Amino acid sequence: MNYRQVWIQVNGPIPKDSNGRSYEIHHIDGDRSNNSLDNLLCVSIEEHYRIHLKQKDYQSAWKVANRMGLSKEDITKIATLGGQSKKGIKKKRVVCPKCGKEGNIDAMTRWHFDNCGIHKPNPAKNIVQCPNCGKEGSPRGLKRWHFDNCGKEYKLTEEQKLRYKKLGRKRKIKH
Repeated sequence: MNYRQVWIQVNGPIPKDSNGRSYEIHHIDGDRSNNSLDNLLCVSIEEHYRIHLKQKDYQSAWKVANRMGLSKEDITKIATLGGQSKKGIKKKRVVCPKCGKEGNIDAMTRWHFDNCGIHKPNPAKNIVQCPNCGKEGSPRGLKRWHFDNCGKEYKLTEEQKLRYKKLGRKRKIKH
């Protein structure tokens, strides 16, 4: 059963504030699946917002702030506190083991860890050389096309020659 219905069944209709907004039902322990009466508290939307801010539950505070109609600046500030995206999805927060700085995982892996020296640079990729022409590249790239076709004579039809000429491509054409 819905937690609002549980509240209404025992306590009667949920009151409205002076602006006509319905009071909200807060889960005291934070578990929305625990709909027992001793876990439900009927509060105004402003009080509900303050409760979540005090608990540092910024994702829930962000949701309540949107329902309250707070300014974009206030909502953005709350989202920043919680490390959330604009959609309200809370991002994982990590702590740098070297310096102790805390931040969301995206920013820390992209910027901080590289500058703090946590991540080691990628090892040099394997480079191979074509025995026929001396071209260098990755084994995968050369194996997929170059090795099979190196040294072959290319004969283009007159139509293909015209198409390359129209496109402005410069290509050696062997006759």
